Amino acid sequence: MAAGFALVTWKWLDAGSNLASAEAARREAVGALEEANLTLCHQSIARADLEWQANNVGPAAQLLDSCPDRFRRWEWRYLHRLCHGERLALLGHADQVARPGIQPRRDHPGDGRR
Repeated sequence: MAAGFALVTWKWLDAGSNLASAEAARREAVGALEEANLTLCHQSIARADLEWQANNVGPAAQLLDSCPDRFRRWEWRYLHRLCHGERLALLGHADQVARPGIQPRRDHPGDGRR
């Protein structure tokens, strides 16, 4: 009975050791995968920059969209703003804008000034 208990205890400790080794290997694999995804995102951002410089806005935007949110830093945001510059258009303005600014309307009936 003592030999059986010793054998079970030894197998239990061995299984615990194997489980710890497997968990360490899993963490290492997850870290390597995350590093590979980060590298892929950096490459996509670099390619998006080249596409932007070649005036290929659509492909540049698609490359940027392929980057996961967790890897989007200032470079991604800068290129994303460049690719979506139409959001900054001044509607109804035909001339070139030198210095945009916002001023209160003087003739608005609710502001008390005229």
